[in-house]
Amino acid sequence: QTGAPEQGTLRATRVVVRGLKLVAPLAWERTPTLEERQCLALCALAVRHAGLLRHRGCGHVCLRVLEGGRDVTRELAQLPGEEAR
Repeated sequence: QTGAPEQGTLRATRVVVRGLKLVAPLAWERTPTLEERQCLALCALAVRHAGLLRHRGCGHVCLRVLEGGRDVTRELAQLPGEEAR
């Protein structure tokens, strides 16, 4: 199953199979500051859905910030003076 629409159906959009993991490296023009890395982590935590929002709604997604293969999203999102969750 490729997620492509079947012949003779009205669906024209390709769908993604549940459980698919996509990884994309980020390229920085300069080394990001701690505040910039925190902003990226907070944005990653804020994103919950992706898709076209048509008919069946949109898919649930989980974005993470990895450094050296380690998930540092929540660690970075921890603001100074804030208690650990």
